[in-house]
Amino acid sequence: MRLNRSLLTFVAVVVGLLGLVSTARAQEKKNGAPLFGHVDVAQVLNESKARQKDVAELTQMASGLNGVLESLQNVNARFLAEAEIKELAVLYEKANKTDADKKRITALEDSGNAKAARKRNLENTANPTDEQQQQFGQLRETEEKGLAVMKAINDDFSKRINARQVELNNKTVSEIKAVIAKIAQDKGLSAVFDSQVAIWTANDITQDVIKQINK
Repeated sequence: MRLNRSLLTFVAVVVGLLGLVSTARAQEKKNGAPLFGHVDVAQVLNESKARQKDVAELTQMASGLNGVLESLQNVNARFLAEAEIKELAVLYEKANKTDADKKRITALEDSGNAKAARKRNLENTANPTDEQQQQFGQLRETEEKGLAVMKAINDDFSKRINARQVELNNKTVSEIKAVIAKIAQDKGLSAVFDSQVAIWTANDITQDVIKQINK
């Protein structure tokens, strides 16, 4: 999961959506010439308390899920059955674990570690018997299936983070657009451009937007 890389796309997404914000009821100058304004969307995002909270939530979420994956790897969960790996992942993710949860976690961890140790011992056996060779083959097959399950869990975690990010992004975009539209109406602006589109206009409403967003 690459949270930082996905977060870096957020500004580009907002700029694309807010390149031009129009207000149908905006007034014009008495001579009929439209009034234009601009807003530094990147600065609004950077100074938005709500956006900072969203980033913190996503970072914490990614850190927690990455911790689950690391724990699965450390306890050799790949040697467990598919249902056991998924169960262990769910238990690791629980915020408030009961005594029963902790007992079950320990049992699953011990099972994975024991099978991993058994496979290592068989690998180092000079002249394995037919039975030992069969056991080694079964453990290797279990490990391969387990690795596939853990990859699927990783993919699912990435999808969950991306889905939450999209949800937060959409909320932020809607809030910013609504604030810009309201300020544009109050100031009688016909259109508001992002600073990356319009280098300069007579009406920079960036600070007005930041103040309103942070209310």
